Amino acid sequence: MELGNKNSLTVSETTYILVGTMVGVGILGLPGVLAQKVYQDAWIAAGLGAFLPLYYAVLGYYLCKWQGDKDVLVLCTNYFGPIFGGLLNLGFLGFFMLNLIAVLSGFSNLFRLYATPFLPSIKVILLTCTISAYTATRGLKTLGKINQIAFFLSILMFVLCLEAFRKGSYYNVMPIMQAPIIEIVKSTKDSLFSYCGMELFFILYPFMESRKNVGSVLIKAIAITFGLYTIVTFLTIYYMGSETAIKSSWPVVSVFESIQIPIINSFRFIFTMLWVTIALKSISNYHFASLFTLSNIIGKNKVNTINIAVYSLSVILAMQLTNETVRRAFLDKIMPIYTLCICLYFTIIFIFSWFKRGEGVAKASKK
Repeated sequence: MELGNKNSLTVSETTYILVGTMVGVGILGLPGVLAQKVYQDAWIAAGLGAFLPLYYAVLGYYLCKWQGDKDVLVLCTNYFGPIFGGLLNLGFLGFFMLNLIAVLSGFSNLFRLYATPFLPSIKVILLTCTISAYTATRGLKTLGKINQIAFFLSILMFVLCLEAFRKGSYYNVMPIMQAPIIEIVKSTKDSLFSYCGMELFFILYPFMESRKNVGSVLIKAIAITFGLYTIVTFLTIYYMGSETAIKSSWPVVSVFESIQIPIINSFRFIFTMLWVTIALKSISNYHFASLFTLSNIIGKNKVNTINIAVYSLSVILAMQLTNETVRRAFLDKIMPIYTLCICLYFTIIFIFSWFKRGEGVAKASKK
């Protein structure tokens, strides 16, 4: 079973996958999380969180240009050997698994709260993970199509929620920059989980049909994500105020519930159905990333066995985070540290690639 084929992703499909991975369940709780630290300036902190994927985009752009046929897993093994390089790649796998489990459990908690409180967590998690496991094994083309559909549903939900501008007050976002700049910058670490996803590009770029437009792919993906997070956070604070947003685990849901559409008594059902599709693509993307990474470490001919292992581990660990308070406390502790480690991982591989490129240019000039 092939998880991906060379030249299988179009430019637009790559963009949709990157946006689909970055925009997930985290967007619904981000305004409340940031408002706890910087109150009405939460939307500024949400925007500043885009600096991390922007940094990754710069590294990924040059790695794609220099080593377009080799993903970061291959480069790591080439530079550090099969043993130490394999251990580093296992750490990278852990990052994908962490996000898979976090998004899976977060979706389960949200879905049970707003749609199916009568269902136990295990049933929601099992069903969701089964769908994501099947989707991930269908390959990159399938993921690209699903992310494309989910992207347009995300835009639809975004447009619908703009109605909240009529019901909010600009007093809720005033005064701007009341929080010290240093506090706003510090609070961006709380948006790290929400902005996760650009890491997937480091294993995707060898599968692009054309790498000539890789820069525009990265810029578009970051610009769309930046716009969605910043505007949705601003709109949430504008509509309900920072003090109210802090009291809700999922404040953005309250914004959607305020939408009034003729002949529809409650928008919650519409929101739930749309959000299921949007959340499933993020979970499927991380499931694919976990399968792909692990298959490169232990063997590409064992995809079915690996899928069972990832599936089982995801379900078991996600069940440990069915309490939303516990889940967020866990992510608050581990995500900043793990993100720093992954950032160093990419940076070191980038530096080695830069030196290797320099050596190649020097040898070519001597000839």
